[in-house]
Amino acid sequence: MLVILLLFSAVQSFMMEVPTNGYRCIFEEGFDKEKITGTYRFPPNAIPSNRNVVFKIFRGEKNERVEVFASDFDPKGISKNFGSLFTSDNDKLHVCVIDSSDTRGAPPVLVEINFADGKKDDTNVIKKQTINKVDAMSDEASSQASTIYDYVKKCVALYDSRRGLNEATNTMSLWMMIFVIGTVIASSLYQVISLKRFFRHRKII
Repeated sequence: MLVILLLFSAVQSFMMEVPTNGYRCIFEEGFDKEKITGTYRFPPNAIPSNRNVVFKIFRGEKNERVEVFASDFDPKGISKNFGSLFTSDNDKLHVCVIDSSDTRGAPPVLVEINFADGKKDDTNVIKKQTINKVDAMSDEASSQASTIYDYVKKCVALYDSRRGLNEATNTMSLWMMIFVIGTVIASSLYQVISLKRFFRHRKII
């Protein structure tokens, strides 16, 4: 539905034109236990006469809307309060102005709706001290996780460095063992050959 917004300020002030024998709606979204509040009125310089105009709030979609608030406008343009709670997360409330007059050719009705700054219900507001405490706990947990992560990285780096050293040592030990075994075998063969020569020279064998 078309909503003609002529004014939008920090307090969410709307000016709407409602056609004769017609209506205009806007909707607000909220979460469970939040509330929508504000005021509505005819602008002082545009108070209609002999018009049957009502302010209503509905919950739900088009074919399943339920009326949760209804009141008329003050004929002198005095502001009237409205309010309604959201009953579930992502709940939608439709704020409507309905003109049931059947005066033909009459100009549209101009209405002003002011939404209060903030929709939170006090019973659903988390205290600042609680938020600060949660933030502190979150920072501490993050710091501890970072410390553990750094320690694990150091352990992995130390393991990698020692693994390289161990592999180098093992390789060196293997070659040293091969060299020693080769030397022992060569020395044994040399001794056997030397003994044979000695015995032959002495004619013992």
